Amino acid sequence: MSIIKENPFRVPHAANLLDTEIDSFWVDLGDEGGFEQIFRPASLMPMIVLGGKGSGKTHLMRHFSFELQKIRSGGEIEKTIRREKYVGIYLRASGLHASRFKKTGPHSDAWTNLFAFYVELWFTERLCAVVEDIFPVGRRDHIDSDEFIGAVLNLFDRSPCETKKVDSWNDLVKRIAELRRSLDLAINNSFTDDPPEVPVICSRGALIFGIPKLLAIHIPSVFEGITFSWLVDEYEHFHSTAQRYINTLIREKQQPSTFKVGVRLWGIYTYETFSNEEVLKKESEYEELQLDQRLRSSDAYPRFAMNIVRRRLENAGWKGSDDDVRLAFEDQQTIWEQSLTSWNGSEKRPWLEKLQKHLESRAKGSKYLGINCNEDIVKVVNAIQVPNDPFIEKLNTFLIYRAWSEKKNLVDASENIGQSGRRYRTQPKGTEQEKAASKFKADLLAQMRRNLQLPVIYTGFDDFVRMSSGVARSLLVTLKKIYDEALYSGERLFEGKCVSGGAQSRGAAGASEWFFEDVLIYGNEGLRIRAAIERIGRLFRSLRFSEKPSECSLNSFSFDPNSLSAESMRLMDTAVRWSVFIPEKDRLDRNSSMPHKLFRLSGMLCPKFELTLSSRGNIALTGDEIESLFSTDSNGSKSDAEKRFAKIVDERLSRCTPPFGLSTYSIQPEELESDDQPDLFGSL
Repeated sequence: MSIIKENPFRVPHAANLLDTEIDSFWVDLGDEGGFEQIFRPASLMPMIVLGGKGSGKTHLMRHFSFELQKIRSGGEIEKTIRREKYVGIYLRASGLHASRFKKTGPHSDAWTNLFAFYVELWFTERLCAVVEDIFPVGRRDHIDSDEFIGAVLNLFDRSPCETKKVDSWNDLVKRIAELRRSLDLAINNSFTDDPPEVPVICSRGALIFGIPKLLAIHIPSVFEGITFSWLVDEYEHFHSTAQRYINTLIREKQQPSTFKVGVRLWGIYTYETFSNEEVLKKESEYEELQLDQRLRSSDAYPRFAMNIVRRRLENAGWKGSDDDVRLAFEDQQTIWEQSLTSWNGSEKRPWLEKLQKHLESRAKGSKYLGINCNEDIVKVVNAIQVPNDPFIEKLNTFLIYRAWSEKKNLVDASENIGQSGRRYRTQPKGTEQEKAASKFKADLLAQMRRNLQLPVIYTGFDDFVRMSSGVARSLLVTLKKIYDEALYSGERLFEGKCVSGGAQSRGAAGASEWFFEDVLIYGNEGLRIRAAIERIGRLFRSLRFSEKPSECSLNSFSFDPNSLSAESMRLMDTAVRWSVFIPEKDRLDRNSSMPHKLFRLSGMLCPKFELTLSSRGNIALTGDEIESLFSTDSNGSKSDAEKRFAKIVDERLSRCTPPFGLSTYSIQPEELESDDQPDLFGSL
């Protein structure tokens, strides 16, 4: 295998890539005809592409831009346009474009009119650049003709060239650029709310829709039947009035033009238009593509993710197979689990010590679930010991806690669990240990690592794909962090050896922190959502590492939407649009049989809270519990709100921690989580 000299995942953001890199890193989705069938660039139906940060909107839209069409054409751009049946005119929206026109007061309509004129000139300049590329110098007979130039000039309400004659396409392009620069100059030097005196010399949409029509009429050999797709990316950078105008263009579009708009999930501020106060109507006036949701739900996503990584590696000079990629990011959790078989039985077992402390604290010399004296406690602990197999011993410990919560005689239960555990080693089928392991294995192994003062492991390529939650940039950032951690540790990557478990887990943790900071939402709303993330994460972690977890693989929660205030529902919706809570299919509550909303914490946040990446269990939260996630004090402080939420956590934990509601006596956490436990298996 070739040695890679630079981190191939260094630049995960498509906006920072060159056109050639967009092309070389492009990977199609092997699902339903790929992205061409999903995005439909030649379709006249407008589309709004929604997605979280890093979901691939920019890469997708740039792939279908003229610049990439030209690269794919191999010098035969006219044939490519005829074959693909569209021309993609890519425009990246910017607050620098629209913010200058954001004015309130008596002159707001005049400023909106100036913005509309600016959009005409800006879009037209981009189209002109595309046309110039299609017809380079020496091949401009069609666009230099008097008939065509005259038809374009007639699109203006007043001639744009009163003092200069326009004889060629080049003259026209220069004049449009001059108009745009003059408008820029006037706007940049306007320091009041009064609009500058700049004549608006064309009607709204006249150039945006008119020039494509003229190209189709005057140059049918290239443009007849061709769709002109205006690809407007990063739409969230336009304020609501600017969006309202673009929405109007979308609603009033004229063939052969259409619009494809890329925007973050939270970035649509209005669907209103200037067309009689009408709003854009989904399905009839535009179609919607929720990109990250589409990727998450696609069976092709794991294959797609592997191809993205392979493409990055191959562009860096590496040659290898899918198996080589998986080998590089080997699943160290499985290796560590296998290492438990080398247990010699002489070390202290923290889970047994903790169980003994719990029993001693609850019994207090009185009869308690069959325990009459200290000798009975020793009987319970000895009965479930498995000196040469710590995982079975951990399973037995979990089962004795379950028996405790069910108020069974613990001495008798320990004997039955011990016998079942011995059968499990040779004939596991049908044993209680088999049933528990089928659901709680990952959680119990994570508990064992914490008991042994080892970090929770996050390793294995497939886990990193799952962690990305359908967002390609999240996967690339995770691998970027892992690559840097491995280099820092002096490891030689992609030379037939796997990245160490420590580097993988540290990289995953670093990516989790990056994601938490990257989704930062400003203002009081953002503080409340960040508080909700931290609180739900702490609740999940507390339950996962409790003696008897209520659910396995816990990272999801459900609630009755009717139990929430309008404000909390709004904050939940905002958290979804910022991709921290991922909506799943609604389900019936097991107790009330009422429909509940189900949400999963983004996989990118799981390492931050030491949670599992697989999603099996969920907890049903009450309306009060959801309200407490977002609560703050009246002065904006979280102190009292944190105390209220801590009570909720304590109440939840009381069902999962001895004495499981049988007594009010409790042990302080530091009594149960000793800091001097032996490090038995190194520091994977």
